[in-house]
Amino acid sequence: FIPVSFQIKKNFDVVFFGSSNAVHFFLKAQKLPENIKIACVGMKTASTLKDQGYSVDFVGERGKRISEIARDFKDWIGSKSVLFPISNLSKQTFSKQLKVHQREEVVVYNTIISQKKIDYCDFYIFTSPSNVQGFLKENDLSEKAKVISWGETTTGELEKNGIEIWKELENHSSETIANLF
Repeated sequence: FIPVSFQIKKNFDVVFFGSSNAVHFFLKAQKLPENIKIACVGMKTASTLKDQGYSVDFVGERGKRISEIARDFKDWIGSKSVLFPISNLSKQTFSKQLKVHQREEVVVYNTIISQKKIDYCDFYIFTSPSNVQGFLKENDLSEKAKVISWGETTTGELEKNGIEIWKELENHSSETIANLF
């Protein structure tokens, strides 16, 4: 991940963080106004914000699919304007739920897809669409491999590449993975 200089062009009522990386890269370059409401995708990102001294007004409900959380966020936001600090590879799942005049997406970091040859495994856990893309640049799957997808957008990328998914994780945690075995 590489930071990107950015400029906010619109006023906003709410800032929505879709990842801990978005939090880190945004807050390195920008301070949040005190009266701004803060929203985020889930508990890990909320924890990152709390570690930085911020309280969070909306946190995606654990166990829900990302598309459901995006609809909940849209309902919660109403007609407010929202700033979305994102990666250059963001799928914009949340921002595209809102009208154009309600949102501003600001790329605060670039995700650089790296590739590395990996020995064949019995199980593969993919955590993001960019993780899938980097893997496929140098690798293919063994015929008997079982593929675990960490969330809906990762599943979409795997399916787009013709990869059969053994399990899709709804709760994104190390404990959930450990409980599979």
